[in-house]
Amino acid sequence: MTEWLLRDLRYGVRQLLRSPGFALAAMLTLALGVGANTIIFSMVNGLLFRPLPVDRPGEVVGLYATERRTGRTRNLSYPEYLDYRDRSGIFAGLVAQQGFPVSLTGPNGAEMVWSELVTENYFSALGLRPSLGRVFQPQDARGPGSDPLVVLSHRAWRDRFGGDPGVIGRVLRLNGHPFTVIGVAPAGYTGVRKFGFHPDVWVPMMMHPQVIPGSEGLLDDRESTWLIVAGRLRAGLGRETASAMLADFAARLEQLHPDTNRDRGTRILPGGSGFDNPDFTPHETLVLSAALAMAAAGLILLLACTNVANLLLARASTRDREVGVRLALGASRGRLVRQFLTEGLLLAVVGGGIGIGLASWTTEIQELMVPRLQFPVGFQVSLDHRVLGFGLVISLLTSLLFGLAPALGAAKHDPVAMLKDSPPAVRPSRWGMDLRSLLVIGQVSLSLVLLVGGGLFLKSLLHARELDVGLGRDHRLLLSLDPGLQGYDSARVDRIYRELLQQIRELPQVTSATLGFPLPLDTYGRSRTVYFEGEGGRAASTEGLEVGTTVAASDYFGTVGTALLHGREFASGDSAGTPKVAVVNQTFAARFGSGAAAVDRHFRLGGPDGERVRIVGVARDARYGMLGEGPRPYLYLPLSQHSRSWLTLVVRTAGDPAAVIPAVRESVRRLDPDLAVFGVMTMQQHLENALNIATSSAIFAGAFGLLALLLAVIGIYGLVSYSVARRTREVGIRMALGASRKDVLRLVLGRGLGLAAIGVGLGLVASLAVGRLLGGMLYEVSPHDPSIVGSMSLLLAAIVLLASYLPARRALRVDPVTSLRSE
Repeated sequence: MTEWLLRDLRYGVRQLLRSPGFALAAMLTLALGVGANTIIFSMVNGLLFRPLPVDRPGEVVGLYATERRTGRTRNLSYPEYLDYRDRSGIFAGLVAQQGFPVSLTGPNGAEMVWSELVTENYFSALGLRPSLGRVFQPQDARGPGSDPLVVLSHRAWRDRFGGDPGVIGRVLRLNGHPFTVIGVAPAGYTGVRKFGFHPDVWVPMMMHPQVIPGSEGLLDDRESTWLIVAGRLRAGLGRETASAMLADFAARLEQLHPDTNRDRGTRILPGGSGFDNPDFTPHETLVLSAALAMAAAGLILLLACTNVANLLLARASTRDREVGVRLALGASRGRLVRQFLTEGLLLAVVGGGIGIGLASWTTEIQELMVPRLQFPVGFQVSLDHRVLGFGLVISLLTSLLFGLAPALGAAKHDPVAMLKDSPPAVRPSRWGMDLRSLLVIGQVSLSLVLLVGGGLFLKSLLHARELDVGLGRDHRLLLSLDPGLQGYDSARVDRIYRELLQQIRELPQVTSATLGFPLPLDTYGRSRTVYFEGEGGRAASTEGLEVGTTVAASDYFGTVGTALLHGREFASGDSAGTPKVAVVNQTFAARFGSGAAAVDRHFRLGGPDGERVRIVGVARDARYGMLGEGPRPYLYLPLSQHSRSWLTLVVRTAGDPAAVIPAVRESVRRLDPDLAVFGVMTMQQHLENALNIATSSAIFAGAFGLLALLLAVIGIYGLVSYSVARRTREVGIRMALGASRKDVLRLVLGRGLGLAAIGVGLGLVASLAVGRLLGGMLYEVSPHDPSIVGSMSLLLAAIVLLASYLPARRALRVDPVTSLRSE
């Protein structure tokens, strides 16, 4: 067996080397198809299939609390975590964690990094072994502030400390407090969450006062539901049984703590490749997105296989004499099939290998999908055994898919006819179409579906870029600070910000500056509950309205570019000791009938008997959370009356905003060298982050559409070339009998254009069906947009016409005398 296989391989290599153009086209076509599928699968694998990089990942589950009345899912408080860990009897090990930004002071000054506060059993319960040093132990939980230890992430150790083994024992300053490095986490580990910021450091839970200034007593508060909890079920305990036991235990907690645990249940989630609060990241959304991506990639692979099959069929037509000689000399038809399949396998191995190699770009492609935020974020993608196995399997399957048809076709031919150099007649199907014609029709229809999808996403992106988001796009610089991390009280925080604004406003090229948090389209949304007043100044209802909220300094609206329609901005007189004021947006003001009517009206903040707030201005509506959201009420509160530590500095400049970054950083350094600046970007970059989903969708859909178009061109060209090669004698006879060049051209082009017309018709029907799935992903674009559907159909038709015309020109050069002489 080995001998004949090697002989077939050697012969196949020689055959491919004799036709380098064909071999290169086939291999590149396969590489594109296999590469697209492997890249997409590597991302899907990272999202859904790649197990958590912990010991025995299948045993890990996430634990969340549920509110029976609202159905919402939430995190746990620290006392609840202890209840489930120590008294439920359900878990073999249970850990808790939550991420927070911290200021890390190093040789190059202060910078903001992402930390995770974790319980002392975090690494041991998950079975994580350090790359260097040790991890936290039970004795590292003696009490709040007692164990200033830190474990570095492998990435931070490599990038920030040059992979120096001597980092163990080094003292770092986090939020101005000394912490000793005791270990380095395993390479590639970024936590149990599917999404979220990638931590640079892990800190023991008992150090929460240093990581979260002002959080004293947090671990005793049953109402502070802030912890993400994960663990391993007890041996032999299934999820269904565990869920029933958790329901019983939650009922016991409700009896023990009726004030805080009333109507609270529990929910466990399988660990998989990571987990998040399902209210934040619905699993069904991930599955649908992954399915659409894999379906698009599968269509590309099908197009690639169809193209290579057509190329092989066209090439087989030039090997009729070779096949006839081999059959006449006694070669079996099975032997011929094996030889053709071996040549297809060679193409698949080389093309598939190139395609799998293209998957090494997955990390770079992922970066296009991930927004540029203050801290690294994303999901883990790598060429693990699943991705490599997937690439290998589809490469082998494609070799069978595209190699079998030409192999069986060659084996069915009559050797006598082949030796006479008279190719066998092609038997059409009942409708006058052979297999190659049906394949081309499928190619054209699938290509149109992908082209229309790409066109819709591209138009959606263009519309998204033109949306009026209520912010000025040009000449604005953003950067964030959080002086409270250094332990400053609110008075010192206010003083630093006041002095900073004064210095920034005096810089050359700066026309205005302000502070606010969060900005519209920021990652961090905040909301407050307001109650509209009725008769006598009291709340009209006990049901409040939840509205988005931004805390802003003076000159906010002019600096960020949000138009103020009525009333005034915040002024110096709006101080902490004066009556509370607010600016609302148009949608909020509509509650009072009109924008002008809302000015000087009042509402209650926080409760029916909460603070009474007077509306002093009405701002234009903006996009606050997502680009695709509809109008919603929004509230702006003055920083002078609602002090906070984490704020974004917005600087409006006369020229390039990037040019003032060094001066702004220097102003911050003069105020406090340990004050970290983070999230430095222009307003345009901030808006690009909001456009990330639309941009990623347009890039992928556009790339798939262009790839489909390219493959369709190759398929049409291959079919028409094959047809011309098979009908050379017929063309010669027709021309000898008086057919004009126009008649020949019409004959050849009619074949390709007729198939293309059928394919376009079927593609239009399929595009309308697929459009229904895409409707919710588009910005102000109909999924059946006639301009996109029509233009993509015309584009495909024009390309098909060109692909048919080139081989048709060869038919016009046929010499009828030479053709008839060969009969």
